[in-house]
Amino acid sequence: MIQNTITGLRVIVPPDPWLAVLKGAVLFCKNLLQISERIARFSYGFAVARIFKKAIDSVGLRFNLNGITYCNEVFDKMITKGEILVKGT
Repeated sequence: MIQNTITGLRVIVPPDPWLAVLKGAVLFCKNLLQISERIARFSYGFAVARIFKKAIDSVGLRFNLNGITYCNEVFDKMITKGEILVKGT
């Protein structure tokens, strides 16, 4: 899990993340007169696999697929804490 690979940071995962996103989208669309931008309180992203980087990746997360070495559960950040999020973009 991503929580085990990131040290020094608190990782928050809702019990049902996809449902949390869906509920947020529904609430967001119900009120069209709401605030047009907001500041991200947290960083958001996904756990992904990418090409293994020997200098920075943990050997414990390494795996091979079709002769290529990958690193599993890398945090791919989509939104950074403090970033201004503009409605509709």
